[in-house]
Amino acid sequence: MPYFTASTTIPVAGSTSELTALLKPVICPGDHIYFLTASSNVFLFVSNTRRELLALDLGTKAVTTIPPSPLGPRGTSSWRRSGMKLVATGSGHFQFLFVDLVHSSPVLFVYSSKTDTWQSVEAREGLAETPRVCQKEGGHVLLDAINGPYESTVTAVGLECGAYNNHAPIVLRPKFNPGPTDGLDRLQVYGDGSMLVVKSDGVDDAGVRMVSDIELWGGLRLNGSWQNWEFVSKVPRRIKEQIRKPYRAMRGCFGETRRDYQGCSSV
Repeated sequence: MPYFTASTTIPVAGSTSELTALLKPVICPGDHIYFLTASSNVFLFVSNTRRELLALDLGTKAVTTIPPSPLGPRGTSSWRRSGMKLVATGSGHFQFLFVDLVHSSPVLFVYSSKTDTWQSVEAREGLAETPRVCQKEGGHVLLDAINGPYESTVTAVGLECGAYNNHAPIVLRPKFNPGPTDGLDRLQVYGDGSMLVVKSDGVDDAGVRMVSDIELWGGLRLNGSWQNWEFVSKVPRRIKEQIRKPYRAMRGCFGETRRDYQGCSSV
């Protein structure tokens, strides 16, 4: 999760000099501002010192403070474990959605900039007879609640009728059968209903390894099967050779082709 102070630039996509200039007046001495996510002209940050959410709108050049969620003020350690999404709703407004566990159950929290309020609803298990949140493909977002090596807990949230609607979000638990590892180290990165599997070999006592393969898994469709992750594709050999080099830690983003950005993380 990238961060900056009053003396540094913002490590996110877009005009970094403009973003820095707009945010500097709200940064207190010693404060660290972390980038969380963005959509269209709106960028969302969290102050680790004050534990506040800040929304920056490049269109209006305004910075606003979002009230705490029903879970209360949160630092960056709490935001790292939440599946989150920022959705532009038009006329300069947006919705911020995130999922977290409350008493071991996934709960969806939705902030609306139009009303400046939060709403929350507990997700339901995705049984066959349960009405879907939204039947139309592309009319939903997928937020990760828990990710394990062999099973994930993903929450599907409908957007057609509004992120918070009469249908509670659906809990889905796709399983992953990786097959033989052949002695390779496996790193799984999740986001937007997809899973990236980075396979590496040559792990030594110092923790140095080499990327050997990168696979994309998905298949989580509302009108399809939610039972298992499905193999989609792998990185072409020519690209794999370009990035194949020794490493101890890895940092990157899981993004989409449209103008939505997700904060980076290190592993």
